[in-house]
Parts: sequence; C-alpha cells; structure tokens
Amino acid sequence: MLFRDMSDAGTKADLRTIYELLNGFTAHWSDCSKEVDSNKVMGVVLGMRQDFPHVDGLHNASPFKKAANFLCYWVAAKPIHMDPKPMAHPNTYFALSVAIRSLQGAVLDGYKPGDERILNRKIELSKHSLVDVVEALSTVAPASHFKVVTVLLEQMAYKTNPDCQYANVLD
Repeated sequence: MLFRDMSDAGTKADLRTIYELLNGFTAHWSDCSKEVDSNKVMGVVLGMRQDFPHVDGLHNASPFKKAANFLCYWVAAKPIHMDPKPMAHPNTYFALSVAIRSLQGAVLDGYKPGDERILNRKIELSKHSLVDVVEALSTVAPASHFKVVTVLLEQMAYKTNPDCQYANVLD
C-alpha cells in the first residue's frame, strides 16, 4: 500500500500506484480533456517525504500523518487539470480517495508492545459528508493544515474502526 515504504524503492512504488489510480480516476470522464502534470506529481511524492512536519520524522510518523501530508501536498499542487471540470475540486477528491485507500490495512503503533492495531475496514463517508469534506479540504496547504487534516483522517478511520481508537480521556 501507499506511503509505507519511505525508501527510494517505496517512492517508485508509490508513484506507480498513484499513476494507476490517476488512470482509473480520469477514465470516468470521457467528455472532458484531462492533463496530469507529471512534474507536480513527482514534486508531491518527493516533497511529502522531505521536511516532514512531525517531531519524530517521517519514518516514525503514523499512517494518518503520512496520508494527511500527501493530501495537503496534492491539493496545494493541483496536478490534475480537467476541462470542463466534471466535479468541484477534482484534485481534492482524488487526494482524499488516495489518503483513504492508503489507510486501509495500516498498522497503528502506540499501544503496548505486541498490541498494534490494524485499520481493517475502509473509511466510509456518506455522499453528503464526502461533498462537505472535499469542499472543506479544497484549500489546504501543508504548512498550515497538516495537523487538522491528520486529526480528521484519524477520526474518520476510527468511525469505521472503533476498536483501533485510543481510550477516551474526556469522560
């Protein structure tokens, strides 16, 4: 899956997967012109790995932080260009889809040794929530929105994987 291997080989694998997902995403709309800026795609995949905004660095970051960082970089770069746009915010929709896909099956650390949790169920959103979340995320930038996007993805994942959530501290 995406963003699990942060080595050079992992970067290449992530690029292949992203291009496969892009092909599937853009194939749905035959009635519009589509362009994907490959320089921006490469910039996103490399940029999200450099200067990672987490105190423990990229390799120790949670899957939520990795997915959020990708989403923020992608939305800011806007590599997909469609004319006419078949939907509002295609880059945001695509980035959110990739982030959600990258979280399914992710292993969560931070529990007692040997008690890691796995996000076995895919994040599910109603159509109404999807439209609102895409709209809300359409202007995110890595420097200013990374943490709030991380928390949003985390809470969406816990909605469908409640057994993975940490204990509640606000009782």
